[in-house]
Amino acid sequence: MEDHIRKFREGGRGRELRSLEKLYNREGFTFAVIYGRRRVGKTSLINEFIRRDNKKAIQFTATENTNAVNLSNFSKSIFSVFPRPPSLGGLPSWEGAFDYVVEQAKEEKIILAIDEYPYLVKAYPSLFRDPAVHRSHTAGHRHHADTLRLQHEFHGESGAGL
Repeated sequence: MEDHIRKFREGGRGRELRSLEKLYNREGFTFAVIYGRRRVGKTSLINEFIRRDNKKAIQFTATENTNAVNLSNFSKSIFSVFPRPPSLGGLPSWEGAFDYVVEQAKEEKIILAIDEYPYLVKAYPSLFRDPAVHRSHTAGHRHHADTLRLQHEFHGESGAGL
């Protein structure tokens, strides 16, 4: 068994992975927030979840950079999964980027993983406070908000499951 898989199972991550699978298998739009202290394995958990069954996923890591750089990198993350239509050119706004993801999600289930979210909020503080952006990525979808807190990676102690 690969070390990272053993680490998840022995460290209590099997329960978190099962919770994410359960959420993923729900009908309609679902939303999960995974948060915790730095260096506790949140990104590894998400990566392992996506690797299982080779799920289609847009993975984006925000950086301590400008809004324009983060939007450009987010667009590249999207276009690494979905082909860029010749008529589209680029994604000029966050609203346009989320609209594009929502359109793709109508055809198939997609995971959108945003890592280092605080950097994104720092670069663009009104991103999810902007009603147009919020409407764009939640319109017409049943909404589930679940939280998974990872506290102590090596002790196998975990917070509330999904």
